[in-house]
Amino acid sequence: MPTRTLVACLALTWIALTAPARAGSNPDQILLAAPFNDRPLNAQIGTGGAAVGEPVSISENLQAVVVPTSLFASPHLRIRPLSTSGSRFARFELLDSAEVRGGEVRVGFVLRPAQLGRFLVSVREQATAADRFLDLTLLSNGQIAASAQGDAGLIVGTYTAGAVLAFELRFRVDAGTYSIVLNGSTIATNRPIGVTSGRGVGAVLFGTDNQATVGHDWFLDDVYVYRPDRLQASGFEASGL
Repeated sequence: MPTRTLVACLALTWIALTAPARAGSNPDQILLAAPFNDRPLNAQIGTGGAAVGEPVSISENLQAVVVPTSLFASPHLRIRPLSTSGSRFARFELLDSAEVRGGEVRVGFVLRPAQLGRFLVSVREQATAADRFLDLTLLSNGQIAASAQGDAGLIVGTYTAGAVLAFELRFRVDAGTYSIVLNGSTIATNRPIGVTSGRGVGAVLFGTDNQATVGHDWFLDDVYVYRPDRLQASGFEASGL
């Protein structure tokens, strides 16, 4: 069985257990599944891409170490900045370098901050980072901010040290809007994305910037990207789906 098909089959079961119930009977099209359960423990995660549930790149001076069961019930990723000289990210892209340019796509992940600090989640196009589909920022004062290319931004919620934060970012690419669900509650609805380049959602980045505190730990688990009701029996569609 090809690697991408195996990943998709495993992810279908995982998404069914972790994602909220949705109308319709068709399965979802899984574009990224990164639960970290089968990655080597106590080591910097590899950069093998979506086929093996890994990022495609990790910035210098950013630790992204797979740690055993501790804050979560299964292995997860510990992200720790070693420098504040600039923005640093672990960048995840989609299977087969896909980029969703129409319809709906959802990005999910679970965060657990060891302390209040500053942590960034950015949704971008495939391969580059010019188009700001969403920037989600956990601030050191305990607030959560969101902004996009056509949205100056707003405070959408709060968090506390040690809290489990299960996010799902929902993009309606044709309509040019995003919504945010946190721990099952919608905290932002149909905000404007403002991307006009014709590019689509193709990457999600997790990391810090020059305002972060060196050594602060952020724990990340269950990263997924999927298209509701779009899994094709013949395999995944090409870039531009």
